[in-house]
Amino acid sequence: GIHTVNRKLELIYMASDFSINKQALDGTFDTFIKKEDQNMEPMCIYCSNSTGEVFVVSKRSDSIECNIAIYNENGVSIIQHTNTNYRNPIFITENTNKDVVVTDKDHRAVMMSTRSGKHRFSYKGHPPDSNYTPRGICSDPLSHILVCNTVTVEMIDKDGQFLLDLLYDILSPSFQPFSISFDFARHIVLVGSSDM
Repeated sequence: GIHTVNRKLELIYMASDFSINKQALDGTFDTFIKKEDQNMEPMCIYCSNSTGEVFVVSKRSDSIECNIAIYNENGVSIIQHTNTNYRNPIFITENTNKDVVVTDKDHRAVMMSTRSGKHRFSYKGHPPDSNYTPRGICSDPLSHILVCNTVTVEMIDKDGQFLLDLLYDILSPSFQPFSISFDFARHIVLVGSSDM
């Protein structure tokens, strides 16, 4: 959740000073989004494949508020709103129906809201479980949401209904899904493990 790649294959990442930087293919980099509020710390970022917009979820260090901001390809803010539904967001993505999807470590849930911040649903596993640990998240061209937890990759629909477990039977015991991405050009799913 701390780096993403834009449509020009430039790396966009959170720096140690909590600014958001952009690194070009030639290795040069510049500050893409400056930190304006010292109490806001970016938690996760994502770049939209369809629009090039960059989504940033930040958390206030002095309260429970989170802020969702959407920037255009030039780093100009186009949407910002406060969201008190999130506690500890770790990954963010955009569904193909333009909803914002976040995995929240403290809520142990996948949470979806509209671009304007209206909460749509919270998914807490199948069956709902207090030990659910959602991590990396992405969506596919059919608006299905793919989410990593410690033992599998789940597929849920755009309304938060469980569809199926992916890769469950073929993963080795040491493979713990942590991050995930859908490659729209090749129609493949890339899954990273926290234990490999």
